[in-house]
Amino acid sequence: MAGGVIVLNLILSALILEYYSVEKSNNAWKMAKGIALNPLILSILLALPVSTQDLEMPTWLMTTAERFGSLSLPLALICIGGSLSTASIKESGLQALDASLWKVLWMPALGVLAAIGAGFRNAELGMLFLFLGSPGAAVSYVMARAVKANSLLAANIIVISTFLSMATIIVGVFILITFGLI
Repeated sequence: MAGGVIVLNLILSALILEYYSVEKSNNAWKMAKGIALNPLILSILLALPVSTQDLEMPTWLMTTAERFGSLSLPLALICIGGSLSTASIKESGLQALDASLWKVLWMPALGVLAAIGAGFRNAELGMLFLFLGSPGAAVSYVMARAVKANSLLAANIIVISTFLSMATIIVGVFILITFGLI
């Protein structure tokens, strides 16, 4: 489930970012090209044949890839932190707060209600709640910056949703446990 949702989110994110980028284009071909050339989507597509085969990669390659991969999140967070300022938070305040509330409050609430209606319970419902209620991903800042979209708004959403999720996840898990759903 997670793999499919991640790919779907990447495609939808790339579509939205292409549509609202500075170099905005309503041309379907240019938007499709922008999505197809998205580095995250390309890396997943290139990794699919390798993951479906039982290939044994050299140890040196795996070690190098793991070390490089472990740097990506800290570097993205450093970039986000470096771009934040009180002025940018004030400028995008309501937009960032609204988007963050959708990310950590409304999406998990609506998703969990739909999942309960579909018969989900226990660990599956808990994982879905955590998946939907997690804060904005650091890669959204990188993607927004790459297409010259509002990267400051993306950074603010990440920061606000991270702080809000500390409370919403605790309260959400408490409610789900209280009602015997997980």
